[in-house]
Amino acid sequence: MGSVYSTRFIDNAALSLLDVYTVPAAFVAVVRDIDVVIGVNIGAFEFTFIGTGGARLWTFNGPSSAGEAAQWRGRQVFQGGESFALEATGATFSYSACGYLLSA
Repeated sequence: MGSVYSTRFIDNAALSLLDVYTVPAAFVAVVRDIDVVIGVNIGAFEFTFIGTGGARLWTFNGPSSAGEAAQWRGRQVFQGGESFALEATGATFSYSACGYLLSA
């Protein structure tokens, strides 16, 4: 059987407002999918995928209702030592980010 490259970088069903993943040295991370479900909406909200240097790579916002979902599909590459984050404001969310973790 070959090596498994698929990785769940962030998986959060808690009330955390910020999750950061730092790529281990000697690896390259490719983020392919982010899935978000609104838990409790308290009004206007924002959910953001933040890349290296604070770049806003994707934002899901609104007002919306509990249970609404959004997905991001793409390819963002992060080198060893770089970080990306998922940040939530104004609501509670369940979310995950997955992709590939490759040796450099």
